[in-house]
Amino acid sequence: MSNINKIAKSSFLLIIESASKKLVGLVSTLILARLLTPEDFGIVAIATLAFGLLEVVTMTGTQKYILTTETVNKNVLNTAFTFNVLIKTIVALLFAFATPWIADYYQDQRLTPVLLVFSFILLIQGLHNPQVTVLKRNQEYTKIVKMIVLCKVFSTIIALAVALLTKSYWALIAGQFFAYTLPIIGGYIIAPYKPKVTFIKIKEQFSFSGWLIPSSILGYLRTQIDTILVAKFFDTATLGSYHVMKYLAFIPSLHIVGPITQPLLAQLSSVKNNASYFSQMFNVSLLVTLAIAIPISHLIYSYADIIIITILGEQWGSYSQLFSLLGLMVFFIAIFHHANNCFLIFNNTKMSFYFELAALVFIGGGLFILSFEQPYEFAYIKVMLEILLSMSIFTYAAIKFTNLKHFIVVNLLTIALIAFSTCSIYLSEKISGEPEGFIELILTITLYVLFYFSLIGAFVYLLRNSCSELNYLMKLFNGKFQSFTMKKI
Repeated sequence: MSNINKIAKSSFLLIIESASKKLVGLVSTLILARLLTPEDFGIVAIATLAFGLLEVVTMTGTQKYILTTETVNKNVLNTAFTFNVLIKTIVALLFAFATPWIADYYQDQRLTPVLLVFSFILLIQGLHNPQVTVLKRNQEYTKIVKMIVLCKVFSTIIALAVALLTKSYWALIAGQFFAYTLPIIGGYIIAPYKPKVTFIKIKEQFSFSGWLIPSSILGYLRTQIDTILVAKFFDTATLGSYHVMKYLAFIPSLHIVGPITQPLLAQLSSVKNNASYFSQMFNVSLLVTLAIAIPISHLIYSYADIIIITILGEQWGSYSQLFSLLGLMVFFIAIFHHANNCFLIFNNTKMSFYFELAALVFIGGGLFILSFEQPYEFAYIKVMLEILLSMSIFTYAAIKFTNLKHFIVVNLLTIALIAFSTCSIYLSEKISGEPEGFIELILTITLYVLFYFSLIGAFVYLLRNSCSELNYLMKLFNGKFQSFTMKKI
């Protein structure tokens, strides 16, 4: 199977996984938002924020090392397992010891038992099976997808059951606990492996992740600094509302755009020594990603009110403006991650660290020195800063790892995609009218999708001989179509 076919199949499977998880997650959110209060979500937001920091502090980079290294053997896998267990165990115990002080800082003693649960989750995560990463390296995602979806369904059922019984934030905690721990168990079922304690490959792995670990910590702080500052500027209910809006707005990035780009890391690594082919594939993969990210971002921004009221209910409608603004980040997160992948592919994790440091100072400093009366004002400034940051890093990476010509081409094609999206919104509303309810929204989106991909198809066909990227996409589509036709015959 060719590289691009592996990427396409792997991306498709990961999208199916994420779509299934999010379908289950949205159903649970729909119910939980009606059973619980914004304050309940605020408590969980604080705990999740602290746990997220722990995850990146203990992110050893071993999975990415396994994905990108030339040779994988038992010594590599066992070292990865040992390193993970050691780091996560130490940090989990320290975190458990510090939970009373964290609860005192937020002046809410309810956080103490909640944070202890999360410290136990981190302890279990240290037992991650490295053989699962080998499946990802080999683009064998079928077993992984099935396992993850089953774990998500089971954890959601538990969360809903606890919510119905207690109507408290412990429903969210129960769901989180099983969502994090069940995949660890499932990993050993789908990829049987008996890890052993060894440090034979620790030098090689640490040389790769030495800059990646602090870079990941800074990256987490950069993405969560807004939530930290919302907790400082506003009350717990506002924090809970902001957390929910951000969570919903980032679903497409985490569970649609992310799965599309995840297989690219291993595949682009294999062609990095061919500068011309790498440049072409860099643009092709980015265009495929943005062809999905742009309409998602545009639709969230345009129809946030209807989406929020439908999903969460009328009581959350006043926060839809937050959702609308944060939805713009789907597009720019895709650009940022595509650029950051280049640093990993070429083992330039030191540069990734410098960018994350500059980004944290730029965004965190900008938000900290300003004063805000409304969360909408806060979100607006945050998004503007993120846009400037993402475009700057992408510009640097695209020119450094490809060339100026390819950079100009991909920008012109991106502008074309944005224009197609704008035209599709206009045409769909012209036919169906501006949607005022969920049914009308579904009709408008259906028309939008038809117009949008029709315009892309016509554009690729007409300019296929003028642009190597479009020519490649046209050949790929023709090959897939012919293969599909032959199977039918």
